Amino acid sequence: MASNGKQQGVPGAKARVNIRVATPSDAEAIVGLVKALAAHVGDESQATITPQAMAEAGSSAHPLWRGVVAEASDRMVGICLYSILYSTWIGSPGLYVIDLYVEPDFRDAQLGRRLLAEAARQGREFGCRFIRLDVDHRNGGVEGFYEQIGFVRREGDSIFILKPDRFDMLAGS
Repeated sequence: MASNGKQQGVPGAKARVNIRVATPSDAEAIVGLVKALAAHVGDESQATITPQAMAEAGSSAHPLWRGVVAEASDRMVGICLYSILYSTWIGSPGLYVIDLYVEPDFRDAQLGRRLLAEAARQGREFGCRFIRLDVDHRNGGVEGFYEQIGFVRREGDSIFILKPDRFDMLAGS
């Protein structure tokens, strides 16, 4: 899910922002922003991840997430978390953006775009040639942000999720 609505004349937009690679030690702050994104789209109860689970998922030999974070005034104000996927149709790896979120006071600084650009640069190291992401329909206006960058909507695609209880049933546990 992603959020990067635009606000004019906010003080955060003028603050010095540092973008760097996310690490498992950032888990607590990352989870805070993931929960802020969930609240932004009205689905806070669905964001049940804990800092411990986040850190563990990013600490393995093959991390389940990677990302970049934006910091201003010694606190995290934005995240772009992604995983690497492979498209048999395109014939190359790509980035799947799991979450893109920028605190409201920092959205006027093109921080969402900067986070995506840095994630794309990192993705090149893995041979990535595209980005795929999902947008929550309740995240009003964000489509224009992505279209401005060059993203196109894939008409006809539907997202299906098999939640943990059904996953376990399917897997036979």
